[in-house]
Amino acid sequence: MSPEAAINEATPRKLARLWANVFLSTAHADDWPNKRRALVFLHQISWGALNTVVGVVCGSLCIVLLREARVLRWKTVSVVHLPGRRFGAVTLGPVVVAGGPVDADLLDHEKGHWYQSIALGPLYFLIIGLPSITHAAWYARHRSFGPAYFHFYTEAWADAWGGVWHRHQHSVGHWSAYLLPRALRGTHRIN
Repeated sequence: MSPEAAINEATPRKLARLWANVFLSTAHADDWPNKRRALVFLHQISWGALNTVVGVVCGSLCIVLLREARVLRWKTVSVVHLPGRRFGAVTLGPVVVAGGPVDADLLDHEKGHWYQSIALGPLYFLIIGLPSITHAAWYARHRSFGPAYFHFYTEAWADAWGGVWHRHQHSVGHWSAYLLPRALRGTHRIN
């Protein structure tokens, strides 16, 4: 679908696409075996229910309130793309709300956050969400976003699980090394 067609698409249709992507995409995820698809769907309505509801509600609000919202599917996540906004991306359960330019690396990184959400369930917002948003706000105010931004544990972990670890110049061998004080990071190796 062209960007122009997505922008002109009726809001109810965008909402229907978002909901179908969230609740039916696990049934059609090309990169997952059938048994895993069923487990992910069960996760979305049990341990991950809070994350799924928050993601669908936030994504739906973006669609209703912002005309330029586009609804896409990237592998196993639903993406609400706001091309006129500039804030990177936020992952809420199986929904990614992204502003500005979007590429495969960004979406794979956000897919890593979704995998964190699957593993942590409702704890995701406390362990990943709040620290990640605080870190992003600090970086937006004090530094430019670059490779060092991804050295924070939430981002390094998402890079590792999203398959983009090698793209952000990580200086340690494993994301968990970022949990250690800087003085110990060089000696921490996980094989």
